[in-house]
Amino acid sequence: MEKNFLLLICITIFLKADAEFIISYKLRTQNSYVANESFYISKAMVSTIKPTKKICTLPRKKDKHLSILKYLQKHKYKLLQCFKHKKVFVNYNDINKLDKSHSQTTLRYEPIRFTVKFNNGFGIISTFKKLKIKN
Repeated sequence: MEKNFLLLICITIFLKADAEFIISYKLRTQNSYVANESFYISKAMVSTIKPTKKICTLPRKKDKHLSILKYLQKHKYKLLQCFKHKKVFVNYNDINKLDKSHSQTTLRYEPIRFTVKFNNGFGIISTFKKLKIKN
């Protein structure tokens, strides 16, 4: 009986963790050309119990046959637009000499933890709220 109850708790936690993901993004340009772009998305290993805040929705009617991870990878640029209000770091370097000019720009998103829930043909993207500490 106790083993069954423990197994039920583990299954519930794993099912909830399947909807949580972590995303990170980095774009580097040199002389106005994209030199490197890295986009990483993965399932969260540990479930979070904090309340969530809806930030955007993505259509899913055509992509119902895809897994959640493949769906998010397919819509990565729309997903990045959802997180444009989060922490984004920009670094710009410019070197000018008499006959040469070199510029390099790096745009980097801080890793962001979010959830995905599907409802009525839409993927609802939510981030976790920051908990306020009372003094």
